[in-house]
Amino acid sequence: KELAITLEERWGHSTQPRPEGKLVWIHAVSVGEGAAALPLISKILERAPETNILVTGGTLAAEEWRRYRYPGSVIRQSVPIDTRGAVQRFIAHWKPDIGVFIESELWPNLIDEAHKKGVRLFLFGARMSSKSAKRWQWPVANAMLNDALSKFQIISPRDIEQCRRFEQLGVPSGTLGSPCDLKLIASVAASTTNAE
Repeated sequence: KELAITLEERWGHSTQPRPEGKLVWIHAVSVGEGAAALPLISKILERAPETNILVTGGTLAAEEWRRYRYPGSVIRQSVPIDTRGAVQRFIAHWKPDIGVFIESELWPNLIDEAHKKGVRLFLFGARMSSKSAKRWQWPVANAMLNDALSKFQIISPRDIEQCRRFEQLGVPSGTLGSPCDLKLIASVAASTTNAE
């Protein structure tokens, strides 16, 4: 049954209703990215407990991890595959007010559709390996990358080195926010909680 639901969601067919009110959507595909997003989720709920939070993940392992560690109010769903139809169904159903992408999950159709529908997009803990950066420097690839990145209001790289890398790829300095290592924040938060 869970696998059938996951497949439906992957095609953009949401299996849960959209709650009324503001909805913040966090795109964190892996277990590590899901863990990195946890302090952000906690802070949002602390400051605005009425906010609805939707988290999209991409693996069964990530879903299993979130099930036991996320607050019960957080809506969990599989991310739709990055085809035009699937992402249109997903965005039309959830109508997020804000979209937060974690680290390196750049899905062109998903980003484009969210931007078209007026979703305010942010990329936190942004990172890219030197190998990937070299591939993105090819003119056609670089144009595609910059088109996707231009749709984010703020891109906050993981550290200074990553900040320089994104600048070299053509991201305007005005778009780049302060470095933000979400995994470091998550590990500190976890160790603090365990010590209490």
